[in-house]
Amino acid sequence: KDPSFLVDMESHIALYGDHGKTHARDVAKLVLNTLDKTNGTLIRYREPYRLNFMKSFGVHKAFLQDIGMIKFSDIGRKMHPEFASQVVFSEDFDKYIDIIWSENSGNMSWRIMNLCKNINVLYSKKALLRECLSLVFTHSKSAHSVEQLNYPKLLRKQIVDMLTNNLEYLYYENKIESLEISLKNSNEDVDRKKLELNLKEAKNRFEELQDYKDCSTTKNNIENLYNNFNKDSFSWFFEESEEALDFYDDIIDTLRTLRAADALRQRGECSKTAAGYQMYVNTYNGNLTIIMVDKDQRVFILESARPINLGEANIQVSDLTKSGDIYFAFITGLFRSDAAMEAAAKATAPVINSIFLDVSEAFTFPSNYRGIEKLIKHTPISLMIENTSTNLNFTKKIGEELLKINPSLNEAIQYVSPLSQVPAEEKTRYLSALPYTASLEERNETIHEIGLRGYKTKQMDPETLFNGTRIYTLTEKELLLSSGSPSGFVYLPFSGGLVGYPNGGFEAFQIPSYSIVGEASLLSGGRRNATVISEHAVKILIIPMDTYMTHWYAAYTPTELFEVFKLLYHKENDGTSN
Repeated sequence: KDPSFLVDMESHIALYGDHGKTHARDVAKLVLNTLDKTNGTLIRYREPYRLNFMKSFGVHKAFLQDIGMIKFSDIGRKMHPEFASQVVFSEDFDKYIDIIWSENSGNMSWRIMNLCKNINVLYSKKALLRECLSLVFTHSKSAHSVEQLNYPKLLRKQIVDMLTNNLEYLYYENKIESLEISLKNSNEDVDRKKLELNLKEAKNRFEELQDYKDCSTTKNNIENLYNNFNKDSFSWFFEESEEALDFYDDIIDTLRTLRAADALRQRGECSKTAAGYQMYVNTYNGNLTIIMVDKDQRVFILESARPINLGEANIQVSDLTKSGDIYFAFITGLFRSDAAMEAAAKATAPVINSIFLDVSEAFTFPSNYRGIEKLIKHTPISLMIENTSTNLNFTKKIGEELLKINPSLNEAIQYVSPLSQVPAEEKTRYLSALPYTASLEERNETIHEIGLRGYKTKQMDPETLFNGTRIYTLTEKELLLSSGSPSGFVYLPFSGGLVGYPNGGFEAFQIPSYSIVGEASLLSGGRRNATVISEHAVKILIIPMDTYMTHWYAAYTPTELFEVFKLLYHKENDGTSN
């Protein structure tokens, strides 16, 4: 029914990714998950009572952030962050403030009451709750820089302007700034003429709005809740007591987490367009296929080459690991032609780059961030790309395209073995483990110990041997691998303490240190033939399948093995051990 849909279907919001209630629930879950993963890793560690407060605050934000996306117009889409902030201060929202306050979810109300006992606030506690919720606009990565979260004066100026000016006024203010930047960077005469015309029209409308710029949505509540809104509001930003600083930091770090959670939202098979249409990657030609169904159940199949939709449609997983890295997996890498594969890879790379930057920038702090020295994650965030088992060239092509867009990712990109068939507990363990970052001397010592176990180590290069490997410490009685499960990793224990229970009724056996565990099923392509459990805490190296086969695995020839046996015989008779 929207005439603008027929003018430019591919750019219409109806074919953008869904931002409705399903999206809100997804982001809310991701906020909870991301706070658990980043607590003490990418953000300062919080005790349970503070973390619960942040979770409650984050969930409320997740359900607020995109309520303005119900408007399919250009102004509705672009101003939806500001719309959500203004709604919080509207009279229509009064009843929700009362509900949130009375429910005290995550001790939000209790925390605000305690805060107000220790600082001088010239307005009500419920008004302070509104202020916290109104900061929801910062979720938008495209419209609002993460820098606002690093500087309280800048953040306060932005939110005060936003709550006192109407959306159309703010829209044209932003549009003029955007058009002036585009005009400055344009070299084409045709583009410049069009931009100049658009800029002139925007300035004329902005001038017309000067006498009507006050925000009617928030006006009554601002007048009722504050004696002087411009002077008194958000005063807690600048309080210096320990409790006030903690409160401010918890609010800001939750907003960081919301930005990351929104960037990591579900895509691929789980996503639909804003109008509820299913999207798929067409493996025959690399285009996007959208299946549109109208109210009479008529089906219209649309094919599009719009890059952002195409890139998002093939992303099965975009997630943050417990070690603070960003992990991607894809629905398929198998295409019917090289041209189709390249088209899909070219469309996917910009989406991955955008997600990676959104998440990594959300957790980039100024030097005065409180507790920065206590963060676990001191190394740069890695971009982990899971190889597709159907076509390794697809992920390599994505990597190539990523480096064309963003050469600085060269050190960040890591390719990971396919994990779709790996048992859930082994996959979770790998993604929660920390990268192996030993010194060159320690790496050489590890290779030496492996050699003492009889393995061929001549081919092992300490610079590449540990690519993609991770360190994890098993707890007492922890299951390492199960009999009958598929193979995806092999393991190297740094000490004794692992016990194997083989199939077929054979006796249990102890696994010595530096003995590779799980290589038999990996090499045969079969399933695990034993269950392995730790007797006590054991530090292990987790080695992905691709890394093992490329850098670790090597077998002796009969001649080589004869020479090894001969050397061992002489050493044993000489009484030497190395």
